Amino acid sequence: MPLDLAIAGIYFRCHLPDPAWLEPLAQRYHLFLGAGPQPWQIDLVVEEQVETALFSSVIAGWVTHFTIQGHRGWIDLEQRRARVSTPSLARAPSALERVLSYACMHELPQTGQGLLLHAAGIVLDGQGHVFFGPSGAGKSTVARLAQGVGQVLCDEAVILRHSAAGIELLSTPFWGLGTRLEDVRFVQARAPLHCLYQLIQAPTFALEQLEPAPATMALLATEKVATERTAAAHAWLAAVAALLDRVPVYRLAFRPTADLWDFLGRRGSGLGSRRDR
Repeated sequence: MPLDLAIAGIYFRCHLPDPAWLEPLAQRYHLFLGAGPQPWQIDLVVEEQVETALFSSVIAGWVTHFTIQGHRGWIDLEQRRARVSTPSLARAPSALERVLSYACMHELPQTGQGLLLHAAGIVLDGQGHVFFGPSGAGKSTVARLAQGVGQVLCDEAVILRHSAAGIELLSTPFWGLGTRLEDVRFVQARAPLHCLYQLIQAPTFALEQLEPAPATMALLATEKVATERTAAAHAWLAAVAALLDRVPVYRLAFRPTADLWDFLGRRGSGLGSRRDR
């Protein structure tokens, strides 16, 4: 029996190498289980861990062959098919999420639905806030600081989706590889998007609203894979333009302390401290 997943209206049918893998993987993704029409077909296969650099890929048309952190495989964006290897059941989520996140990253802009961003998502007082940046910028740190302050949707990747009411922030199962799963409270949640922050660690706090051009470049710096093909780049840029028409983007210099929330509250960006309420 395959594992059927649904992420932001995109459906995936994952064919597993052993029926015994279904129950543990279904438990891992229990909030994202769901079948739907015309799902992606993903073959998960067992292979000894691949010795490779952090990431390498070869692109031919709409097919990408890749090796990354002990996994390898291919993704056909046009046929909506993929194959990925894992050395063990324990590493299967890492393998699957390479394909799932890549498919969402490309398909959401192509279909006009929105974006998958390399970012942490936090909901405070019913409003969604997105903190983005490259690895090491502080996304996981901000997610940790938000514990007890707001609802953390994910510390690594979130989805921004267009709706009749505006832009929605959606959770994903794609938590950071360095995050201990036993510390994660997985959620299936959404909230109206209030704003985005480009993270820069600094000795002092500072906040600057970005114009559309620098905001686009800041997002592009963390999402280059999404624009590696010409057609994909056009779709991604159109999705970002639609986003920036409705939601502000700030450059946030921050110190990794809980004073972050007081600072943002004082600057009127909508993130007041709950301790003052």
